[in-house]
Amino acid sequence: MSLFGRSKISKGLQQVKDMIMDKEEILYIHEEPIKPESYRLVLTNLRLINYCNNPYTGSSNCIFGMNWWKQINRVWIEDNVLKMNVEGTLVRRFEGLPIEEREIIYKIAKERIDAISEKSKQQTPTQSLKYLKEMLDEGLVTQAEYDAKKADLLSKM
Repeated sequence: MSLFGRSKISKGLQQVKDMIMDKEEILYIHEEPIKPESYRLVLTNLRLINYCNNPYTGSSNCIFGMNWWKQINRVWIEDNVLKMNVEGTLVRRFEGLPIEEREIIYKIAKERIDAISEKSKQQTPTQSLKYLKEMLDEGLVTQAEYDAKKADLLSKM
């Protein structure tokens, strides 16, 4: 769903639009509040972004959260709840999604996670280092993340 095809864009969605990077593409937008925190979702080719109005100030300024697809290890549906395993231990729950939307979000998340997993399996350490450097140059990882992963890759050569 395109942001630009909408006649009216909420302030939160406009702020998400402003966060989108050059090589990032919006794949899906879910603007209805999701339980339990009443946030909304935007899925891009690079990350999952959630946002909601700031409940502490009552203002229309938004609180944002996000996970890169590479941080999400697994996605599944259990007891009609969409769940994602983030960085090994955290399980994010997306409750109250209509069945159709839950399936769409599941499919996109699964495709993105599988694509990243497959790409990492196919790369040689040299290719991984080049890809990692590109991610650093594009601002997709921090210098600290780059240094840690680089050291890990070099130790395996």
